Amino acid sequence: EMVDLDREATVALPLGILVERRGDRIRVRKPEAPPEPFLSLPVPLPGTVAIPDLGFTLQVEMLENSPGLLEKFFEDKRARRLDLEVMIDAHAAGRQLFLRCPREGEKFQPLGLDRAHRLRKYLAQRKVPRVLRASIPIVAAPEHLVWVVGYDIDERVRISGHTRLLYWMKAHWADPRWRPFPE
Repeated sequence: EMVDLDREATVALPLGILVERRGDRIRVRKPEAPPEPFLSLPVPLPGTVAIPDLGFTLQVEMLENSPGLLEKFFEDKRARRLDLEVMIDAHAAGRQLFLRCPREGEKFQPLGLDRAHRLRKYLAQRKVPRVLRASIPIVAAPEHLVWVVGYDIDERVRISGHTRLLYWMKAHWADPRWRPFPE
């Protein structure tokens, strides 16, 4: 729509963001109000949970750790750039998980770090636009975050040599353009 240089154009992006072209100027406008955060939804283990308004689905499978399973997963992940699939320690994550949006003042311990950081600061460091931060899906246990979807898992659910049972989580957007993070 915006390629025709003789016309003015406005394109509505997901989450209410507008891109306007007037002559040789392009303007990006924030939505009138921040996106409505979705409610906290229980995640069936194993099972699937969906947020229809975002066109988002989370599928969780439970697997027993076996020789070569993780190597194959990480090999496939590198080959296909599977930033929307993670494997975590099921025992460390617990039997009660929720899919929800970020909450004010929340802390997150990204994989490989020795202490928790404010989620708000973490998302800012990852260059997530402020207007999109409230729509990033979060998988959380009652005690701590488990996965900031599209970014990192929490250090506390990392797979170790003692891990016997895994959750294989797969996130999917019906329309990839709606993903609130870079590809």
